[in-house]
Amino acid sequence: NNLRIKRPKKNVQIDYLRKSARNATIRKHIYDAVKLDTSAETTQRIIPEDRELLESG
Repeated sequence: NNLRIKRPKKNVQIDYLRKSARNATIRKHIYDAVKLDTSAETTQRIIPEDRELLESG
């Protein structure tokens, strides 16, 4: 946390955008995988919050 405070704000913003883009990509891959393979094994590997998002969206 201390390192983040010392860094310029712009870099933190870019890091945040990069991270959220990465998360969105991972979610999309999970979503595609679930659509293709709805076996129990795949579904159980998803984090509960993600499963809720997938089911609602």
